[in-house]
Amino acid sequence: MTSARRLRSWLVMLATLSLVACGGGSTTIAGGGTGGTGISAGAISAFGSVYVNGVRYRTSEATQIFVDDVSAMEGDLDVGMVIRVEYQEADGQFDATRIDYAKELEGPVTDNTVNPLTGTGSLTVLGQTVSVDGTAVYRNSGIGARPTIADLQFGDIVEVSGFPSGSGALVATRIELESIGSSGVVTSEVAGVIDSLEISGFRIGALLITYDAMTEFKDGLTASDLEPGLFVKAKGETSDGVNLTALSIEAIDDLVSGEEDEDFELAGFVTSRTDTTLVVSGAGVALTETTECQPSGDCVTIQVGDRVEVRGRFGAGGVRIAEEVEIKTAIEADEYEGTVVAVTVDDVDADPNVGILTVSVAGVPTEFLVTATTIMVDDADASLNLSQLAVDDAVEVYAYLDGGDLVATKIEREDSSGADSDSDGDSVRTDQTASDEEVQLVGTVPVALAHNDADADTIVVTSNGGTTTYEIGVDYAISEESLGSGGHQVLIARVADGAVGDGETVLVSYHYEVN
Repeated sequence: MTSARRLRSWLVMLATLSLVACGGGSTTIAGGGTGGTGISAGAISAFGSVYVNGVRYRTSEATQIFVDDVSAMEGDLDVGMVIRVEYQEADGQFDATRIDYAKELEGPVTDNTVNPLTGTGSLTVLGQTVSVDGTAVYRNSGIGARPTIADLQFGDIVEVSGFPSGSGALVATRIELESIGSSGVVTSEVAGVIDSLEISGFRIGALLITYDAMTEFKDGLTASDLEPGLFVKAKGETSDGVNLTALSIEAIDDLVSGEEDEDFELAGFVTSRTDTTLVVSGAGVALTETTECQPSGDCVTIQVGDRVEVRGRFGAGGVRIAEEVEIKTAIEADEYEGTVVAVTVDDVDADPNVGILTVSVAGVPTEFLVTATTIMVDDADASLNLSQLAVDDAVEVYAYLDGGDLVATKIEREDSSGADSDSDGDSVRTDQTASDEEVQLVGTVPVALAHNDADADTIVVTSNGGTTTYEIGVDYAISEESLGSGGHQVLIARVADGAVGDGETVLVSYHYEVN
């Protein structure tokens, strides 16, 4: 297998141990043998039917699907959504009987620190910190002004799905832009654990939620039932993103609840623990003397903040008893760009997302192993699996080297023409990235960047060693000049009293557009 050039590093959470295979690469769920029922909770990684936690759950017309408690279709689901799957297992196949998705957060962005080059950082939405680690699926609803998460601005309305972390942040698995530049009163929604009580209200994170006589308390919940630690969903109105006037409040169950002897599988972050319990994605899990904790073999090594997968069975009274807990660690994956040369699926009927994808990277045919855990994303928002990729499709593949094999963690299919087109077939300008462009700044004389039509909002300037990040308006200034072709060029100049030395060569990274 030929290795390809590295484009950028990317951290992806991967299991530290291989899971036991069950038919075309699917994972054996604890207790799953020749039959039974169970529940699994995690983020969708691919379709055909629905892949969650490395397991394919077959869907059919009989599968009930609900989105925010409203009956829906499979086409309403998307990669990155954290869902709950009820399933029936027989002879190593898992048939989904019901799928539920409910957003964790919906509201205005009030802060954005996501780096446009690395795609990592955080958003603040409704007083909640949303951690963005580069793995989240982003949908911008066709709004060209916000091509990436880093482009989101104050007042933009987003929907977020993800996992609560041990630090109190929500680690995003999917972010959808719903509208931009909203102002005035906005209807918003948040689900989370009550941190503290206030007069006629309570806090979830930094968000103050207040209620009055017009607030609807659902399913028998009353104001006197509210207490720290209670998991609730509040829907209401906000004008500033930090205060929410509740229209409705309801107590909600965690993702995984079931009947005695049913199997369960749960993915997420450990938010608290004792000697005998873990809390993962809001669900308490009992540890016993027979619980296997990997990779160390000792459950004591599991810490708050660890990302884990838990498999087990429900005991009497619905108590979740862990049979196996796997810690997931961050493994560095690299990005490869190219066009598809060949697609080989192991068994298209049993598991259409397992096989080998061959991509021409810089003219070199490169093979990638695709597994049941590989995240599959289509830029057109369509569902995707390995069997649906075709020769000449343009793709970005994120992969890590395991022995002599490149294992794909995420595959994104793009427009195979290399440039987008509008409905009339006219070429549309596409976004490119310039990284660490060397620019020498002498005096305060402006210097043009190497690429025209640069996006000034994405410019990052660092010292030549990359140890110092300079501040716009303090250390350097930016100006734009129109070009006769209708485009523009961006110029950068040092500020006389700033930290950039006279004659210093700095590194400039930015996005720019090309036809």
